[in-house]
Amino acid sequence: MVDLYGRAGRLEEAIRFIEAMPVKPDSSVWSRLLTASRVHDCLDLGIHAGERLLGLEPGNALIRHLVLQAYALRDEEKEEVVGVHSEKLALAFAFVCSQPVVPRSIRIVKNLRMCSDCHRMAKHISLKYGCEIYLSHPKCFHHFKDGHCSCGDYW
Repeated sequence: MVDLYGRAGRLEEAIRFIEAMPVKPDSSVWSRLLTASRVHDCLDLGIHAGERLLGLEPGNALIRHLVLQAYALRDEEKEEVVGVHSEKLALAFAFVCSQPVVPRSIRIVKNLRMCSDCHRMAKHISLKYGCEIYLSHPKCFHHFKDGHCSCGDYW
């Protein structure tokens, strides 16, 4: 239900559902709320869900990274806290190494989840330069083409 509420953008109802659950929410519930809050730009809720996830999975580097990212976006200090993302570097490297022609396809494999800024950037690059970008990370496979992503902007 949390996933359905999240996909529909009904985040307040998702929180009410979680609070009314007769059992303690597990990491799958909080991860779905975190994903929905990222998609719908509700950073405070994302931070709340991320902190709950960290309580359940304290050693999970991906969750730690996402929570740091949410804090950074909320405080408008993203570049200072998070730094340059590996997918941006990989895309830049692909274009520099393929000069003077634009690469037809770019393949990137990551061990951490892609952030929304990098996702928007990859869509823009695929549209502007007419190339296809294949990006794989533990949670999703993305295929960017003509300014669109195979995930439907929900990952």
